Amino acid sequence: MKEIVFNSKVVTSLQHLRLTRPDKVYDAYFAVTKATLQDLEPLSDLYLEESERAYAQSLKFDRRRASYSLGRYCGKIALGAYLDESDLQKISIKAGVFGQPVVDYLRPHDAQVSIAHTESLGAALAFSEEHPMGLDVEVIDSSRDETIAKTFTEHESVLHSKLGIDQSSAYVLIWTIKEAVAKVLRTGITTPLKIFEVKELAREGKFWISSLKNFPQYKIYSYIEEGRACSIASPYKSIIDWRAV
Repeated sequence: MKEIVFNSKVVTSLQHLRLTRPDKVYDAYFAVTKATLQDLEPLSDLYLEESERAYAQSLKFDRRRASYSLGRYCGKIALGAYLDESDLQKISIKAGVFGQPVVDYLRPHDAQVSIAHTESLGAALAFSEEHPMGLDVEVIDSSRDETIAKTFTEHESVLHSKLGIDQSSAYVLIWTIKEAVAKVLRTGITTPLKIFEVKELAREGKFWISSLKNFPQYKIYSYIEEGRACSIASPYKSIIDWRAV
């Protein structure tokens, strides 16, 4: 893992992931940034192209502008590493018909990106179209417990109580698992949540490893850090080397 510093207030952790399958090896890049809107706006000329800057400026609310800026910034950092492109303005992230991020770049490419953010933290995962992945990050917040609990199946209501962590953390962890897979499928949480029922969830070192009842072709890696839960969904048979830098 290495750090990318645009200024003293905006520092991004960038991790190179090696994805090994029986017949091929893929690369992905995972970027995480903590920053405020005030930190990012002075840097917009460095990472937003013209249409993106115009869109950001059209947003009326600071909270929405901050989330857009964080997402685009992290997305550009991860994609810059994947595409070996240092000029982030040459990379554009557009919105698809379902709101999914779509990569526009001047050279032919196979790059895809998944983006997630909270109010002060952005995360992005750049990967090959051949190797679909999805990312979600959420703040652990007990005020969401009742709402999330209502989405659980009977199996999940029992499963979360066996994780050995506090209720709010367990609830949000399971929610990010579902969101990560929904992003791989490009549906978002617009389908009945029972479809995304978590079948298995177990701790392996730093990570929680899970699978879904209806989408066994994906394995989800999750972790909890600094009051947030993060999940990355990847094809089940891929072996991820998290140490690659």
